[in-house]
Amino acid sequence: MSQEITIKFLDQKGEKLIQTFTEFASQIVQHEIDHLNGILFVDRLLEQKAQLYKLNGKEWEEVEL
Repeated sequence: MSQEITIKFLDQKGEKLIQTFTEFASQIVQHEIDHLNGILFVDRLLEQKAQLYKLNGKEWEEVEL
């Protein structure tokens, strides 16, 4: 994920806007854009061959994908 993104979008009135998001906000926006494109978090994990963990009590355990 990029730490800075600039997007063009329409507001509630249909007016065109351009806005830049940085750091955590850029990750949130990219995550939401993924949802609009039908991409889920787990799809990104599989794409990157990353590990997924869940908290079981006080211990983290790996989840099979």
